[in-house]
Amino acid sequence: MRFKFLLKKFFCAMSVATIIFFQSPIIFAEESANEKLIQIEQDTYGTEQIGAILTRISKLEKDYTGKNMQGNMNARIDAIYNLLYENTGEASVIAKVNALEWNISHEVKSGGIDNRIFLLEDSILGKTESGTFFSRIRQLSKESFGAENIPMQEEQIPENVLIKVSLTEDVGSKTLQIGDTVNFKVAEDVIIDDKLIFAKGLRGEGTVKNVRKASGWLARKGRVEIDFNKIRCLDGRTIETFVGEEAKKIMTENKMVAGALLVGMDLNSDWNKFIGAGRNIEISDGTEFYIQTKNSSAVYVLPIGGDTLTVTEDIAPIEEKKSSEPDEVFKAD
Repeated sequence: MRFKFLLKKFFCAMSVATIIFFQSPIIFAEESANEKLIQIEQDTYGTEQIGAILTRISKLEKDYTGKNMQGNMNARIDAIYNLLYENTGEASVIAKVNALEWNISHEVKSGGIDNRIFLLEDSILGKTESGTFFSRIRQLSKESFGAENIPMQEEQIPENVLIKVSLTEDVGSKTLQIGDTVNFKVAEDVIIDDKLIFAKGLRGEGTVKNVRKASGWLARKGRVEIDFNKIRCLDGRTIETFVGEEAKKIMTENKMVAGALLVGMDLNSDWNKFIGAGRNIEISDGTEFYIQTKNSSAVYVLPIGGDTLTVTEDIAPIEEKKSSEPDEVFKAD
C-alpha cells in the first residue's frame, strides 16, 4: 500500500516538472519579445508605450509602413525590429536618419525616430510632413541628397580604428559601483577613404570594472577603471570597442590625464601632481578620451567625397587647438 502511495507521488511530481519544463521556453520567449518591443518603442518614440501589446504593435506598424504586418505577435515585432535596426539589403531606418542628421548638422542626435524626423523636416523643409516614417525619410533624402535613396554602402572596416569620444555624464570614484553603466558619445567624425564610419554624436556604453574610494587616513587616492566596450556605428549596429595600446598611446602623447584616469592607466610622475593623495577622482561630462574598434566589421558607411551631394558641403571643419599641457577636465574632492 505504501509503495503505491509513493509511486503515485512520484508520477505527480514528474507531471509537474514536465509542465514546468515545457512551459518555460514560452515564458522566456514572451519576456524576450516584450523586451524587444520596449527597445523599439524607446528608439521610436523616446519612451516605452502603454496599453495592450497588440495595440502597441499595430501603432508601430502603421507609423513605419502604413499597414499591419502578417504573422503572430513575435513575428510582427521581429519585422519592425528588422526595419529599424537590421541592414539587410539596404541601410536600416536608424542608419538613414543618422545619415540625414549628419548631412544637415554634421552631428547625430539622440532621442526617438519620430522627433528626429520632425526636427529634420523643420530644418530641411520648414514644415512637418504627414505620412509614414518611410515616406517622410524618402522625401528628406530627396531634398538633402538629391535622391530618395540615401547613397550608403556596406564596407568592411578594420580593427583598431581609433575613435575620439567624450563622456555624457559626470563620473567619480566616490559614487560609482562595479557594474554601473557609463555613457559616452563620439566627439569627432571618423572618416576612412572618404567614407563616414562613425559620426559625431553616436552613442556608446562602458561598464565599471573596478572602483576604489579614496581613504584619507591611508592617503590612498581614488581610482576608477571603466571598460568602454561598445558603440554604435553610423548604420546603427553596435560593435565592440576597447582601450588598447593605440588608444593609450595617443592619450599619453596628448597628456589626456582625465581620459587615462577613466580606464585606470598608471600615471607617470609628471601627471601624479594633478591628483592629491587621499582624494576621490571626479571626472566631468565632456571629458575626451580615445577608444578603438576590437574587430574588423562589415557596416554601412556614407561616402562623402567625389560626386556625393550634400546640403552642408560649404561647411569647413574647425581645426582643433592643440595644447602641450595636460588636460584639467577633472577635479579631486
